[in-house]
Amino acid sequence: MFAGTTVRRFVTALAAMGFVGLLVGLPIAVNFPLTSDALQGALLYAGGRDAVMVTTPVRLSWTPSVVLEGGLVYDPDSVTTAADRTAVGRIMIDGPVIRVATVAGGASPAEAAEEALPLILSHLSTLAFEKLQVRRGTLMLVSQDGSREIFSEITAEVTSNRKGNFTGKGSASYRGASLVFDAAWSPGDGKLPLRIPLKLAVKSAMLDATIDGKLGISDGLRLQGVAEIAAPKLKQLARWFGIAVPSGADLKNVGIKGTLDWGVGTLTFSRAAVIVDGNEGTGALALNTSEALPSVDGTLAFQNFDLSKFSAFTPTLASIWPLGFGPGEDEGALSLLTRFNADLRMSAAKVTLPYLQTGRGAATIAVKNGKLTADVAELEMEGGTFGGQISADMSGPVPRYALSGKLENVDAGRSLSGLLHRNPLQGRANIALNLTGSGHETGDMLKSLSGKVGFTLNEGGRLGLDLRALLYAAQRSDVKGWSAAGKGQTALELLDARLRVENGVIMSERLQAKSAGLSIAGSGRVDMVNKALDLALLLSNGTERTSPGDTLLFTGNWLDPTIRIEQLAKRTAAPN
Repeated sequence: MFAGTTVRRFVTALAAMGFVGLLVGLPIAVNFPLTSDALQGALLYAGGRDAVMVTTPVRLSWTPSVVLEGGLVYDPDSVTTAADRTAVGRIMIDGPVIRVATVAGGASPAEAAEEALPLILSHLSTLAFEKLQVRRGTLMLVSQDGSREIFSEITAEVTSNRKGNFTGKGSASYRGASLVFDAAWSPGDGKLPLRIPLKLAVKSAMLDATIDGKLGISDGLRLQGVAEIAAPKLKQLARWFGIAVPSGADLKNVGIKGTLDWGVGTLTFSRAAVIVDGNEGTGALALNTSEALPSVDGTLAFQNFDLSKFSAFTPTLASIWPLGFGPGEDEGALSLLTRFNADLRMSAAKVTLPYLQTGRGAATIAVKNGKLTADVAELEMEGGTFGGQISADMSGPVPRYALSGKLENVDAGRSLSGLLHRNPLQGRANIALNLTGSGHETGDMLKSLSGKVGFTLNEGGRLGLDLRALLYAAQRSDVKGWSAAGKGQTALELLDARLRVENGVIMSERLQAKSAGLSIAGSGRVDMVNKALDLALLLSNGTERTSPGDTLLFTGNWLDPTIRIEQLAKRTAAPN
């Protein structure tokens, strides 16, 4: 879901929310000027050894790298302090500007020249306080690629107890939205690599997140533990993190819960539970942002995957367009598919599609360089199965789609009954599909749809028309609509069709059927864009015509066509 740098910002921002709760002891990096005018009021509260105005960068920690670039640090409870004082009750930081790096860098403490800190800053650096209060703070996280995430208007309170455990709570502004946080952590066991036990909860209008785990800070940042993240709208969340996603239908009530392992460039969820629009699945997900394009890898199993809940979903290849995989409203905007790569293996005990009766399914979905390819191993559909490949190529100016595969032993007529307002065929069939199309809208895709379709009826069936009744009615006069066929049917012993599709028009290359000794040969075309028919059915009994008028012609709108007989004499008569 995104340009490499943008996704890195997304992952960094999630980690940054935890750092806001800590403020001290984690890597921070900021390059903001701080004017002395902003601190004049605070200077009146303390002086001497208990107050320091930071006007040049002060490093509080090497591993991780923590730099305080501005602000007033003071002890509000005392104006004089003995030089040998080892701790203070309370530290206030007014208007701090803090810079944290998300990877360990620079010289180690042993390699760096000794830098004597003022006493109050020494207490801050060694966490030797009972309470830390921050007002009007600014925090910036700088990731390995140089991208920055800024939190401003930070108000926080950090409290320590005698056992060295800490709790923190407060609020901040991030990308124009307010968030609140509540955290608890301890210094760890002192062993290397250093890992800090951490509990964190972050809430905002865009996102709720909780983490219970350990934060490693000795050799780059690494966060491991149990995490739960929920967002009311996925695209809204993405835009909040600065990710430009196309307009269209949004995925709602998105959540993930599981074992999290985050390090610079990687984020994995193992033993995860995933929820998307009420669809609940389990499995594992991994996000890698170390490459130019981020990549998503995962295996998810759903009990029920209900695609009908996506309100913009329609039963065509172009249904992926409203879900945001197309360019969007702004001309020239890139598709979402061009902004990430993916390799996902998905299965469901029950797949629900609008207008179709479906069952279990399994597919592998790959996204690479703007092209989505779904290899469907099996999808139960209309009493049979579908296997094949569906692809959508969004790398060019016009989206291109392709469908190839085979439907085996399906009830084909049932899937068309909603479109035609009647069941045109009863019986199970095998259908081979090889179709391509392109366009920005569903209508455009239909206009360009081309390819081949093969259809074979298995073990007979019934046509949803009484051809003999139609023939009898049309012999008397032209017929308008399907009502003349009554509610009768035509039993079929065989039906075999080979169809060619060109720019949304289906044309018959071969159409043969048999019914109780009656042979039927068809020719003509069906215009899917204009919903129009121009078909001829030639009925014969052996080598003899059933009557002088044995060809039924169907023309006009397929819901209400004109049906008439073409006289044999007219078809065979020589011109005068």
